[in-house]
Amino acid sequence: MLEPCDGAYNSNYSKDDMVARKVPCLIVLSKELQTKVGLNDCFSLSFADCLGIDGIKKYYFGDELDD
Repeated sequence: MLEPCDGAYNSNYSKDDMVARKVPCLIVLSKELQTKVGLNDCFSLSFADCLGIDGIKKYYFGDELDD
C-alpha cells in the first residue's frame, strides 16, 4: 500500500487533489501483481512509479475499502 507522499521528498499531489479525486489517496499492489511485474520490495517504490501499473487497486476519497 502506498500513499502519494511515498518515495517523494515533496509530493506533487495536494490534499485538495485527493479530495477532488484527481489522484488516489491509496494504491495497493497485491503480492501476485508485484511478482508479475518483477517487483520484490514494494517499500522501495514510489507512489508515482506505481500509479501507472495495470492492475493496481486505486482508492479515492469517499471510496469504500474492500476487506
